[in-house]
Amino acid sequence: MADISGARARVAQTMKSDRLRRGWSKQQAADAAGITIVTYRQAEAGRSVRDTTYAAIERVFGRLPGTYQAIADGDEPAAAAAKADSVPATVTEGDDVRGFVLDVDDPREVRIFAITDLPESERIWHILQMRRRDRERRDSEDPGQTRGAADAG
Repeated sequence: MADISGARARVAQTMKSDRLRRGWSKQQAADAAGITIVTYRQAEAGRSVRDTTYAAIERVFGRLPGTYQAIADGDEPAAAAAKADSVPATVTEGDDVRGFVLDVDDPREVRIFAITDLPESERIWHILQMRRRDRERRDSEDPGQTRGAADAG
């Protein structure tokens, strides 16, 4: 998230749209998410809140964990929702999570893994998807550099 204020503003706008689409007040959204109205107002105003707060709000609005993070990372709300629709409820048999090692130097991975109301396998799946998106983003930003490194070897 290069532009923190812009990232939070995108998340806040999406959150507000989610709430208004349901016809809820901020108090109703806070109650449904099990958080205080003060915390909800901070989130919808684009101020910093805990990842568990975002997860609670995402759940109430029918979004899967990580949707708001995807929006903060620059995905459009529709694209983030489409990605969220493709997330399995749990890691499937074909997903290779053996040998998974949490990168404790990546604060995003640590925050995802700290969401303890998700099964561990689902947290791992989200981290693996984030790593895949990062790889794809790097490859699309400079595909020539990847090719050049391969040609040199």
